[in-house]
Amino acid sequence: MNILDLLNQAGGGDGIARLGQGLGLDPQTAQDLAAQLAPAIAGGARRRAQSDGGLGQLLGALEGESQRRYADMPEMAAAPEGQAEGAAFLDDLLGAPEARDKLAEAAAERSSA
Repeated sequence: MNILDLLNQAGGGDGIARLGQGLGLDPQTAQDLAAQLAPAIAGGARRRAQSDGGLGQLLGALEGESQRRYADMPEMAAAPEGQAEGAAFLDDLLGAPEARDKLAEAAAERSSA
């Protein structure tokens, strides 16, 4: 199972569409962006998991009630608190806020094209 499958399964099977809706995106645009961004996120997860102690930290960041709510209600990730938690997770996953910013810029360019 890949990251897109996991995201789609969230929220009862329409996780990406519901997250996109929370961000003001139509379902197809949300799906397209997720497909374009998934390799960068998966690569960051792979690098993080291979670092010293990284797998345990990565799994720890994904556990708990706070993260579970995003799987149950993906649109909550679009709320300010969800965006802040997502940004912190991506900073850790990608290694720096600058990497997250570049990913966000790429997403913005692709969504406005």
